[in-house]
Amino acid sequence: MRLLVINPNTTASMTEKIGTAARSAASPGTEILAMNPAQGPVSIEGYYDEALSVPGLLHLIQTTPGYDAVIIACFDDTGLDAARCLTDRPVIGIGEAAYHFAAMLANKFSVVTTLARSVRGSGGSGRSHRAGLCRDGRPCRAAGGRARAAGAGRRHLRGEAGGGDGGAWPEDLASGGLRASAGAEAARGGLSPRTAQFLCNWPPQGR
Repeated sequence: MRLLVINPNTTASMTEKIGTAARSAASPGTEILAMNPAQGPVSIEGYYDEALSVPGLLHLIQTTPGYDAVIIACFDDTGLDAARCLTDRPVIGIGEAAYHFAAMLANKFSVVTTLARSVRGSGGSGRSHRAGLCRDGRPCRAAGGRARAAGAGRRHLRGEAGGGDGGAWPEDLASGGLRASAGAEAARGGLSPRTAQFLCNWPPQGR
């Protein structure tokens, strides 16, 4: 299988890390091509950045044939609906995929994001509808979004500049933010005690 993984922003160093992460998770024999547009915003931190990044994303999909599926590696699912209109290949947004996975763990879940202006886009009804979690009369499972610290792109770039902040960013979200959300959802009865304990102890030792 050949997978085209697209980072919709133009930060090549972030694309390289996305490609490395995708290859580490892929099955043996899976070919991963990680790409980003030549033009567009260096970081996607709101609706304006998202709109500017869609043309470059669609251009990459249109000019890179021969791949079995497309993965949009941005939690905002940038350009997902437009991409599905452009190609008959499967197009997966990592945000939508994460929502579906979270819905299997609990009746309610929250999204930890980087900026207050991103809460509506990542944790509100728009992304939940896109994930199919508020359609067909079913109750919406996205309890909301929560903002933490600086924007993703700025934190990533500060880490590259030697500040070390970028290296701590995955731990900040996967551990600190996840524990905060899990604790809040458990208190509201949205998570089972076992699931809450699993999330509060993330990541496992040795990872």
